[in-house]
Parts: sequence; C-alpha cells; structure tokens
Amino acid sequence: MELSSRGETALVTGDSIHHPVQMAHPELCSCVDVAPELAARTRNQVLGSLAGTSTLLLGSHFPPPTAGHVLREDGGYRLVPAPSGVTPIGG
Repeated sequence: MELSSRGETALVTGDSIHHPVQMAHPELCSCVDVAPELAARTRNQVLGSLAGTSTLLLGSHFPPPTAGHVLREDGGYRLVPAPSGVTPIGG
C-alpha cells in the first residue's frame, strides 16, 4: 500500500517482505510464500523501484527499525533507518 502526504510517499510492505534479511537476499522465501519464484521476483521489483528514492519503506513485519529508505548494496538492498523524531522519556 502506498501512502502520500504533503509531497512525501511511503510504501507499506505488507506480506511482500517478511524480514529485513530478504532485502539483502530477495530470493529467500518465507514459509508463507506460496509462489516462491513470484514472491522473490516481486521483492526484487519493489526494492529496485524504491532504491535510491525518497520513498519511505514501512516494514510491516520488521523488528525495529521498521521504517527507512532502501539502498542498493552488494547485489541486494538494505534499509537505512529513518530518524524516528521521538524523544525518549526523560531525554
């Protein structure tokens, strides 16, 4: 799902990317990928379209950090965490 507001965009990964390791290795499939080849191809397409853009990726199933920008790296991709803008209590 793509979200837009005030000239900025974000993409919610949903079930297309289950874990950040799939960014470095989009060919790795989860047990819920019922069509593994299609799932890997979709991950590659999504990540390739986001790499180097200002679109924020929101990893639905990712452990923190769940939001960031996609960067091409070593034949795969990685998430560059977005600043949260949240000040810790007492900070």
